[in-house]
Amino acid sequence: MQRDTKQREAILRILRSTRSHPTADCIYEEAKKEIPHISKGTVYRNLKVLQENGQVSELNLDGTVSRYEAKQENHYHFRCERCGRVIDVDEPVDTKLDRKVAARTGLKISCHQLEFRGLCRDCQHEQAERGKGIAVIKAGEKYRCSVSGNEVIVTKVGGGTPVCCGNNTGKD
Repeated sequence: MQRDTKQREAILRILRSTRSHPTADCIYEEAKKEIPHISKGTVYRNLKVLQENGQVSELNLDGTVSRYEAKQENHYHFRCERCGRVIDVDEPVDTKLDRKVAARTGLKISCHQLEFRGLCRDCQHEQAERGKGIAVIKAGEKYRCSVSGNEVIVTKVGGGTPVCCGNNTGKD
């Protein structure tokens, strides 16, 4: 087994501290805060070593960007079809399914991965609000006042719709 490096320990610490299933690029950005000169290549190489050592799992069920998590017991995931968020599903894994498929096919099944898909709660809420004709505000987006033409940049979500001239702004 390879010795743990400062970079590998940082990557593992990042994965253990989150339930968000980050991409390698997100892990890289987080690791740079702790190790400013770390490279993306170092992050990718260390993720591969951590996978080979059984400390990290790679999630790539739908062929999109891989996401990673610190190794835990086998569990299911939910992927939002709108925002791409991956969420752990608190549902016992059906190990009988492994045995059933093995018996039917003659294959030696070690485990299975199951990913549920649909809309996460945030996206469901946003979709419902859009259906009511209510503007959905996101931090960092620019909006233009329909009266004055002033541009408003949202810096914090949760304070309501950006207002200029006493009117809600309309999105550009």
